[in-house]
Amino acid sequence: MSAGKSVLVEAGDEVDAVEAAEAVRALVKADILDGEQRLAFVHPIVREAVYAAMPGALRARLHRRAAKLLQQASAPVEAQAIHLLASEPTADPDVVQALCRAAGAARAGGAIELAVTYLRRALREPPGNEATRASVLLDLARADAALGSELTDARYREALELIADPADRAQALLE
Repeated sequence: MSAGKSVLVEAGDEVDAVEAAEAVRALVKADILDGEQRLAFVHPIVREAVYAAMPGALRARLHRRAAKLLQQASAPVEAQAIHLLASEPTADPDVVQALCRAAGAARAGGAIELAVTYLRRALREPPGNEATRASVLLDLARADAALGSELTDARYREALELIADPADRAQALLE
């Protein structure tokens, strides 16, 4: 393998940027990918066939890697979160933080159901400590309340059990 910036290709195999560009050109020529600047499959059926051919564990690892690459490239947190939803939980605090930021952005944009999805996934990561878990639960309770979910009270109660600071408990109780 020649020296240069590497990109993930498959299950840990890496190629340099020149090899990656050659592979992209070959896939475009074979009518699998469309375009070389912003890559996309030529048709959703082709995308689904490629995606379905990958074992689930590999797909999850590649999604995690894609999220990390997007984070390193300072891509919007929403782009990262899409991949984090499809990855497996590994108790990574950075993933919890990214999903919570994406939930905040979704909620600010009026996409409350998407915020709930991100927060539920953050809980499955899981958060590394009780304070972070309480914070995620409070955000989820607020989003649930905005949707009129029957889970709202249970989320608040679970968060309250984890909140140690009396002022923070009082604020959560007021909500």
